[in-house]
Amino acid sequence: DGGADFAVGAPNYDYGSLFLRVDCGRVQVCNGRTGSVTRTHTGGAAGDLLGSAISTAPDCDGDGKRDYAIGAPGWSGNLGRAYVYSSATGNEIWHFDAGSGARKLGASLAMIGDANGDGFEEIAIGCPEPNLATGYVYGLAIANSLIASKTAKKVLLAAGDTYSKLINKRDRSTRVLFGDGAAVSLISPSAGKLGVVDSVLWTAG
Repeated sequence: DGGADFAVGAPNYDYGSLFLRVDCGRVQVCNGRTGSVTRTHTGGAAGDLLGSAISTAPDCDGDGKRDYAIGAPGWSGNLGRAYVYSSATGNEIWHFDAGSGARKLGASLAMIGDANGDGFEEIAIGCPEPNLATGYVYGLAIANSLIASKTAKKVLLAAGDTYSKLINKRDRSTRVLFGDGAAVSLISPSAGKLGVVDSVLWTAG
């Protein structure tokens, strides 16, 4: 109709009369003039949390109109997925999945303009928990630097995995199997050749 529309996310929406898909999530696209619902997207599985993030997207299907993106950070056991849909038809254009070890990809979405200068706008997809093991590796590198510079003689390194933050609170079948855990290591200078040789740290996004 030539007017701007809007979308409303409900990531904790339960699909089905018997709540067969708990917290699958839902997004309703509404007419900007009347507020009526024009289409609905529903999460495909329990815990998907579809609609946790919504953003305008570039013209991804080449029809001359901006499209829109929806995040589902709970997809596949909290790995996360982001979808891009056609604004004209509502059909899925593409989706992007989290890599191994990542958590909650799609928790945030944002248009960032033409970041690489190729003439096309980009969309940024947030992944707040890229890997549960990175904290220990980073801490080990810091401990090695402190000992090598003689700032510290020994370092007590503690790293924990808070799985209670990742598991759906209403998922009774899984929540009872996994709990939070931590590992504590005492780092001290090595008399021989064993130990941390070097560390290279970078970010994947």
